[in-house]
Amino acid sequence: MLNRLSLFRLAGLGFALPLVVLRRVVRVPAIYPIPLAGSWLPGVFLDEGDLVPVLDLQRWLSGGNHDGNAPYHAICMTELGPLALPAEQTDGIVDEAGGTWREIMKEPADDIPEQVFDFRDNAYKLVDVNELVRTLLLVAG
Repeated sequence: MLNRLSLFRLAGLGFALPLVVLRRVVRVPAIYPIPLAGSWLPGVFLDEGDLVPVLDLQRWLSGGNHDGNAPYHAICMTELGPLALPAEQTDGIVDEAGGTWREIMKEPADDIPEQVFDFRDNAYKLVDVNELVRTLLLVAG
């Protein structure tokens, strides 16, 4: 499946990114708000000349009231360009052989299970950044 993962946390939830999509992790840059965007899209910032939208996973996945004060941003490369995911804590880069994979169903009616990586007694939901972008386009369209 995957070889190496970047693990991070946001609002108590663990997330895993395949290392192949991670461009880098940066300290929180100046974020410029986007008028009329959903609360899950708090703004954009510039990184090496690229305009990078920020997707707040906590608000996106659960509609929660995350305070938006994450000290890091994981910049990922998607099919349509870079996307930043806030992170309150980075748990490092690990080999998938050091943990175990399992599938969970979010809702009883779901056809597609979520992939979860268990590592050192913590659960990290696998983030498919390209699927996130496709879903964002449907919501925004």
